[in-house]
Amino acid sequence: MAVGYPARMETTPPDAPTKSGATTSKPSGASKPEPLPLLEDANDVLTMDDIGSEYVDVPEWDRRLLVVGMTGIERDGWEQSRMVERRNQKGRVRREMDLLNLRASLVALTVRKPSDPTVRVFDDTLLVQLGNKSAAALERVFDAARKLSGLTDDDIDELTDDLKDDPSGGRGSTSR
Repeated sequence: MAVGYPARMETTPPDAPTKSGATTSKPSGASKPEPLPLLEDANDVLTMDDIGSEYVDVPEWDRRLLVVGMTGIERDGWEQSRMVERRNQKGRVRREMDLLNLRASLVALTVRKPSDPTVRVFDDTLLVQLGNKSAAALERVFDAARKLSGLTDDDIDELTDDLKDDPSGGRGSTSR
């Protein structure tokens, strides 16, 4: 289900026409879909509503939540906010992603008020409290936020590569 801030992407069933008129999968024997128009004017993109949203039912909380995808700036800011500096065994400083309360931080950023989808439901002062809620509920909302924001499993893996050799799982002291 979609709301009006900004225009929302809906999940389209296979073979259903998209906004461009192309289909989501090729029926056998069908001709190629028409190519997308070439970009001639920056305003064509800059004025486009392209941020997806969806409602997510969270039975653990007995609520339906509006989850809105992140903008490019919001995603960069979220990724930056998750980075910490740690010293390795040789004393060199390296930047790593802090996994502690990762899900709650993304949920807080993307759950919005249905009455005004520009307003977050959870502000940053509630992150610890939110992180103490059901992991299953947080995971359900996190998955929707991740997909709507184009954040793939590979992206998370790339951000956390340095943690593979860290027994603290990204929660260790910055003075190791």
